[in-house]
Amino acid sequence: HNLDSGFYALKAGNQSALIHCKGDYLELIESKGLVFHNIKPRDSKQTCMMFSMANYPLTVAMGAAGTGKTTLACAFALHSHFKKDNNIVLLKPTSFTTKMSNAIAPIPGDHREKMAGYIDSYLFAMNNILGENFEHYLFQLEEEKKLVYQPLELVRGMNFEKSTIIIDEAQNTTPHELLTVISRVAESSKIIVMGDL
Repeated sequence: HNLDSGFYALKAGNQSALIHCKGDYLELIESKGLVFHNIKPRDSKQTCMMFSMANYPLTVAMGAAGTGKTTLACAFALHSHFKKDNNIVLLKPTSFTTKMSNAIAPIPGDHREKMAGYIDSYLFAMNNILGENFEHYLFQLEEEKKLVYQPLELVRGMNFEKSTIIIDEAQNTTPHELLTVISRVAESSKIIVMGDL
């Protein structure tokens, strides 16, 4: 059979194997080697996401809340930071789901203070990965400009080099907003787009 590029589960009796198909090439995926900052995949879908992050410049992960997307993406970003000194850029749309107005505009403070409510999911994931001293370490990364929280709507004019860029809640963006971000990502970077269909 001709297979489209993607991931497949092969089953024979009570045995199964996860493969990645790229053109005429089939590759067996070993979940044992997929560990990012002590985080391992829990099922075949997480294995596919982790394989994609490790091997492709763009990963799109769609799934319901609680499926581990943010934790896996943050684990990969931290892994890339510690192994390659890559920056971590955490983006989230801040417009209301109706797209009629910007949700952070009425909140007082600079954009970092306005982002506080939006970055909780990232902070929760980082806490699970780094442990109890995570806040001190993240503050240090922020001070060194190695960690950036940014509203997705404010990325115009920015370029992302040697970075892992994570976009969460992608279902609340427009195609134009996503393309604006993707077009600013250098070849030295990876981008992870997450959302719920």
